Amino acid sequence: MLSAAPLVSEDGADQGVVCVAVDLTVHKAAERTIRHLAYHDFLTDLPNRAALQDLADAILDRARRQQRMAAFLFLGLDRFKLVNDSLGHFTGDELLRRIANLLRDAAGSTNALVRLGGDEFVIVLADLVDGEVALQHAEAIIRRLDEHEFTIDS
Repeated sequence: MLSAAPLVSEDGADQGVVCVAVDLTVHKAAERTIRHLAYHDFLTDLPNRAALQDLADAILDRARRQQRMAAFLFLGLDRFKLVNDSLGHFTGDELLRRIANLLRDAAGSTNALVRLGGDEFVIVLADLVDGEVALQHAEAIIRRLDEHEFTIDS
């Protein structure tokens, strides 16, 4: 940022110009970081509950305009509290990161994955032509999770 102001003597004569330059690079980087943290989960770096509202509004608006459908697949991990209670939160956090990565791959690049919090995730499927596609996608994700074994050193 650069600002300038005239330097005038008491009798009104121009004496010069005072310029102030401030490098806002660090400030702008901090703003970007704060904005990212406001809309992303700190553990998995997935969009969070706050981001889901904006995402849902945009996807539903686009679906209405294009006369398409959207689906929101809500996933909760069965007995996740048992992992935290018996193996500790560090292990639970590691498991959540691994599941988030698996779900990220399963969601694909054209769909969005959101972590609501705790052990709850949402996969947002956009631009669907019928509901059967959402059902097939949900079944594929469940199969993928069922087939995957998570081993965590504790």
